Amino acid sequence: MASPDKVQVDSHAYLMGRERPVMDKENILGRHHDDSAKLFPRFTHASAAVTGEVVINGLTVKLWTFEQLESLSRAVLRERAMVIRDALGEDGCPPIPSGHSQDVIRW
Repeated sequence: MASPDKVQVDSHAYLMGRERPVMDKENILGRHHDDSAKLFPRFTHASAAVTGEVVINGLTVKLWTFEQLESLSRAVLRERAMVIRDALGEDGCPPIPSGHSQDVIRW
């Protein structure tokens, strides 16, 4: 709640009528129409940089660095661990540890 000695100012109402006129609507300060689409495309084919891939029992497993795995959530780390476990088979690898991120990364 505002104190009695301070006045609340509606910023939208304050700025009404103070807009700067645009002289050249086609070229605003060197910018062009659809520049934002070039800077922030809606559809990309970007993917994380994988250091390599190996094929195990017919399944392709991507190789990741420790630094790449550190920033991932527990759910994503567990998903990547499951891919390795599925490729090797449950009998061919130790059980996936608790949900702690560092334990899953070391696994």
